[in-house]
Amino acid sequence: MGDSASNDICAFLKDCFDSRKVGDAWVKEVLDYLVPRAAGMFIRATTAADFLLVNPEARFDSLKRDDDTKGLNNLHSLYLTVIKTSFGGALRGEIKAITSVVGATIFAKQPLDDTVLMRLPGLESLQMLKFIKKGLMSVIDSGSIFRFHHRSFEDFLLSPSFLEDLPKFFGIHDRSLHERQLAVLCLNTMVSSELHFNMCDLKSSSIKNADISATDKFTISPLI
Repeated sequence: MGDSASNDICAFLKDCFDSRKVGDAWVKEVLDYLVPRAAGMFIRATTAADFLLVNPEARFDSLKRDDDTKGLNNLHSLYLTVIKTSFGGALRGEIKAITSVVGATIFAKQPLDDTVLMRLPGLESLQMLKFIKKGLMSVIDSGSIFRFHHRSFEDFLLSPSFLEDLPKFFGIHDRSLHERQLAVLCLNTMVSSELHFNMCDLKSSSIKNADISATDKFTISPLI
């Protein structure tokens, strides 16, 4: 089972890197390094592959440096490398925005779309949200719905070791802060024009719930 999984991971990674126009020698080095450390776990392989999508040579060197001290066999160390590389030099305003988005995603208990995230404290512009998404691209889904690939990343963010290594992101652990921010968003939505009669713009009151399309339902804000 282990050999089969490793072979699948090797094929997956090779396909990923072959399409990125990097040298064959570099691809072989990366495969020789990552495949055994993935230990048959695709979440490690996919996270590493997505992490190396941008500036692959430099980021691969970063992975190896962290491996010397943390051990890449530990999935949390891979996540730590992702955060440190993307946000290690984040400024105060950026930290506030990152904390708001990540905290809301954890404690809302449901995926949030861009329109909701843009109303969070610290998100003054769409560029800030794009900055956060780009930094987390290896651990989140693409598209307008913000969700983590795997529960293990959420566990990492809430772990004591995360705060030990990145204390400036202590606000992510503040559950009451994020629940209060989400409650304020809900209340603001309830008193706005977004909440109105016939939310789905149905043509007739006789239409049953089963007849309402998914598109119609998506017109309703998740904050309502």
